[in-house]
Amino acid sequence: MKGTTYKRCKCPARYNAAGKRLACAKKHGSWSYVIDVPLSEAGRRTLGRQQVTRGGFATEDSAEAEKRLAIQLLEIPDADDDAGRVQIAQMIREAYRRYRQLPTYDEVRRRFAAGLSLVRHQTTGEWLDEWLTGKRGVARTTYRSYEGHVRLHLGPHLGEIPLEKLRRAHIQAAYEKIMAESADHPRPVGPATIHRIHATLRKALNDAVRERRLTDNPALHVELPKVRKPKPVAWTRPTDTRPKVVVWTPVQTGAFLDYATDDRLYAYYYLLVFRGPRRGEGIGLRWPNLDLEARTFEIEKQIVQIGWETEETEPKSDSEGTVALDSLTVAVLKAHRRLQEQERAAWGEAWVDSGYVFTTELGEPLHPDYVSRHFVRLVRRANQLRLGDRGQAVTDVQQTLGLIPSGVYGRDTRDAVRAYQRAQAAA
Repeated sequence: MKGTTYKRCKCPARYNAAGKRLACAKKHGSWSYVIDVPLSEAGRRTLGRQQVTRGGFATEDSAEAEKRLAIQLLEIPDADDDAGRVQIAQMIREAYRRYRQLPTYDEVRRRFAAGLSLVRHQTTGEWLDEWLTGKRGVARTTYRSYEGHVRLHLGPHLGEIPLEKLRRAHIQAAYEKIMAESADHPRPVGPATIHRIHATLRKALNDAVRERRLTDNPALHVELPKVRKPKPVAWTRPTDTRPKVVVWTPVQTGAFLDYATDDRLYAYYYLLVFRGPRRGEGIGLRWPNLDLEARTFEIEKQIVQIGWETEETEPKSDSEGTVALDSLTVAVLKAHRRLQEQERAAWGEAWVDSGYVFTTELGEPLHPDYVSRHFVRLVRRANQLRLGDRGQAVTDVQQTLGLIPSGVYGRDTRDAVRAYQRAQAAA
């Protein structure tokens, strides 16, 4: 294995009779060296050309001496071990970047023979940044979650600790501090968020173990705060305190669908109620994936929200497959198709043929946030009774207020509701 030393200065280049560039004879400038890492033909095709360079030496002798030390390190792997030589070359570059000097030959040979990582004294923050860089291939939503956890929590509280010295106690103390510091915030970090942050750290440290940066994962032994998952409750008495997670009864669900019958997204909410696709899976449904004659549809894509931007991605594994449709759902979807054709005709050339089943009036894909906000508006309007309204909702209100249930929202019921609201506001 050979390398080359050369001098750098601002003087004009000089060449000998053979065309070789000559070093400047003046005593200024600096010396550098470059080593071409020898790889097999297959290694060059897969790993590319690999070089080790270093400059800033005051004399040619010092550059030569450093070059010989670097060559000794590069010769530690066997001659046919392309991956090993590239690993040593990366270690040399990292050592120059971090410490401005080469590691010792004995230490590198020992760690290489033991299969340990050649990166020494790396901080936890540096490893997390390196780990994030290697996660560009994951889903954008997953990467955004990883990046937020590292930037907002793990980096500030664990970043300065050397990776090899990271212990369970450090992680435990960091989580306690994260929760304490956010206690007065509008959205404090609770146990559920700590569990998600910990999942990111555990994954990063598992990968560090896999790359032999660590011998074991200290995050595996951390005791996390208990998460009390709220149980879904059917809330049928509006005078009680609202539970954290509320589900509708069949009667309430039917009342909502009855109210939303004339809404242009009625078919979307109907499909979610009776066939259960997730929000993004319903938005991402395309007409080619919907067979109304065979009464089936396939979930192949979903539209997810990343910040405010949207992206079409693969659905979760438990959603893939064919879903059967009943005759009523087919009828609702056929009516929706007719509505979409009317909108297409009304907008003419301005209409966008996106291919999605559920779209805006212009044919463009729906934004997930719009669908949620539109749903909330529908629910609020459905809960606002007006004079002359009839139905179970009116009866429920009358029974709650101790009135004789008639099922008709008249003036007496309206006055009782207003009196109750005034009493609640004064309490």
